[in-house]
Amino acid sequence: MRVANRLQGLAQSEIRRMTRECERVGGINLGQGICDLPTPPLVRDGAIAAIRENRSTYSFAEGARELRDAIARKLARDNGLQADPAKEICITVGASGAYTAAIHALLDPGDGILLFEPYYGYHLNAAVVSGLTAEFATLRPPEFTLREDALEAAITSRTRAVVVCTPSNPSGKMFRPEELEALARV
Repeated sequence: MRVANRLQGLAQSEIRRMTRECERVGGINLGQGICDLPTPPLVRDGAIAAIRENRSTYSFAEGARELRDAIARKLARDNGLQADPAKEICITVGASGAYTAAIHALLDPGDGILLFEPYYGYHLNAAVVSGLTAEFATLRPPEFTLREDALEAAITSRTRAVVVCTPSNPSGKMFRPEELEALARV
């Protein structure tokens, strides 16, 4: 079977390679979100109850209405934000699922997407598979400061999106308000 050309050149992320190496030497994996703690009883019991009550079917593509409503209430109560759960809240299978849905909904093949280096490998791979042109702005250690002039230099005529992940994976960088304001200006 032939593998699609768009998958050529994709690389396994370093964290996956390190996970395999950790397993090989019998180490303790402190990366990648692998958890050996037991499932919290509230979550476990809720899942069991849902299965017993035959509430284990697919939800709507945008997610269960009850969950979207609860998120809207939480946003209003805790964050002072108003969101219409029917039109402005979508449940995904994690941040990676949200990222993929967003780039497919908003960008076309050939569009530029700006990533801050160091970047999360999945962000690059998903962009490449989607036919996007990856563009880069390097954030230098130890502070990984976003400089407005470097951001302006990295943006091209093709740039349609900038990936802002805070706290950043893998650097842990938390963008300061003035950095986000500079990003908004550019």
